[in-house]
Amino acid sequence: MRHQHRALLLASVLLFLGSCKKDKADEPPVVHILFPTAGSTLSIPDTITVRVQAEDDHLVRSVTVLLTDGNGVPIGPSSQTNMNAGATTAELELALTDERIESGTYTLVARVSDGDQDGFAFQDLIVQAAPLRVRSVFVLPPVNTTAPYPIVRIDSLGDISTWMTLSELSGSAIDLDHLFVGGTTSQGLQALDVNSGSSTQLLANMGVGSEPYFRGIAVDPEDERLYTGTRDGFIRGFFASGNGAFNANSPPGWYSEHTVVVDDQVVSTAFDPVSTQRKIIGYDRLNGTLLTQFPLDNEALALFHRDDEHSLVFGNRALDGVVQDRNINLGGVFEMRVFPADRIHSATRINSDTFIIASASGIHRFNYGSNSVTTISSMDASALAYDKVSGALLVGNGNELVTMDPVNGSVFDSRTLPTTIGSIHILTNR
Repeated sequence: MRHQHRALLLASVLLFLGSCKKDKADEPPVVHILFPTAGSTLSIPDTITVRVQAEDDHLVRSVTVLLTDGNGVPIGPSSQTNMNAGATTAELELALTDERIESGTYTLVARVSDGDQDGFAFQDLIVQAAPLRVRSVFVLPPVNTTAPYPIVRIDSLGDISTWMTLSELSGSAIDLDHLFVGGTTSQGLQALDVNSGSSTQLLANMGVGSEPYFRGIAVDPEDERLYTGTRDGFIRGFFASGNGAFNANSPPGWYSEHTVVVDDQVVSTAFDPVSTQRKIIGYDRLNGTLLTQFPLDNEALALFHRDDEHSLVFGNRALDGVVQDRNINLGGVFEMRVFPADRIHSATRINSDTFIIASASGIHRFNYGSNSVTTISSMDASALAYDKVSGALLVGNGNELVTMDPVNGSVFDSRTLPTTIGSIHILTNR
């Protein structure tokens, strides 16, 4: 029954693999996968030889093979060969090169067409993901400096180069394929291909006033969509393809500064430039409907998902840095930490319970479960990023990129870059 279900799912995916018609056959082709055998292990990247045996009461016209996930969705390109035989054994090469494929059990599908009917065979295979690796590190200058804005790239061999230079910069974010950058008063929201550097505009800049048009540009780790607020009060989300995924409108006079996905909501911190008040607002993630709004007494710098009802807010209230646990449904606030006269500059997440905070007094490790803070360095850092491959912390200190142990603050490496560091984006293979 499971394989019948997969065959139905694949029918729509494989419509484009049509072949010549003939007089209607009595039975669909009989298909067997001879190699690889069930339970075989494949490693990414690899090219495998698939051997398929096919029989038909008339003529076999084509054989197609592909690998699918548990929902019947192909995880890579298919391979097809055309023929004209009543019974045949075909060998096809199937390339599996996408390093974003996770380890797990996948299904090898063989589809044989006689021009009128299709026969299927299925074989479960084990896929071993490619080792996690860092492809590049992109470093951008602070947004509050003057143009030009060089983007520095450190490749997988450690070589440093100026990748490109921008004339405007209001924020940046990264996914597996693009570095996203926003302009200020005229340049749009751009998706820069991380390989070629080619640019695609996702959203035009409407130039509302002299302040930056785009706010809080970020790729959310929960749904992997790009989100940005704009000065005209909209919040927009984009799929990795660049297609629109979310659209919401802030209350009149307000605009979003940061967003985070919490369960089925997009949670935003919003600012009213007339009253200088702030709110935290929840929107339905599917249709953008405003669901909740509560006062916010600090200027948020970073938001993190905690559970299906809570978000952690790292921000500043006057001269003090603060960490708050916010109930996004009921509005409850638990102020976990206050850093007196010590404003927060940046924050990054190590795991579900551990965060690193950069403030004027140094670099601190914050543990949510114990509500404890440990200072690991007195460095006045401007930017932080966590390298999940090596387990190291990347720290921006002026134009020095420092590699640090997030547990004890030991410095592993320090490199001088051709720009002051405002943000650090680590590009991995998945």
